[in-house]
Amino acid sequence: MQEISFRDWLRVLIQKYFNNNSVDYPLVIWCDPDNLWKDILKNTVDETFELWSETDNELILKHRLHQADSKPRVVYIPVKEEELSFLRVYADNAIEVVEMDLL
Repeated sequence: MQEISFRDWLRVLIQKYFNNNSVDYPLVIWCDPDNLWKDILKNTVDETFELWSETDNELILKHRLHQADSKPRVVYIPVKEEELSFLRVYADNAIEVVEMDLL
């Protein structure tokens, strides 16, 4: 049995979200109220998807998403899924909304 690193496991998981869905707007919203995943995701990103993690301002993110092309991307936001406000419409249409405990 071949062991893979945590980073490789996470990268495969994220790529599965994009590969298993034929949608016009490939988007994963990663909710992280404890702010544990941001640096991990930054170290996981590769050429197959973008990571947006520079801001936690939902209004700015909504505006950016409205103007963005349809590249696969993960939008990191340090809030609980049920606390999403301006991004709610995008979350409802995203491939996946992830809120995962690191443990």
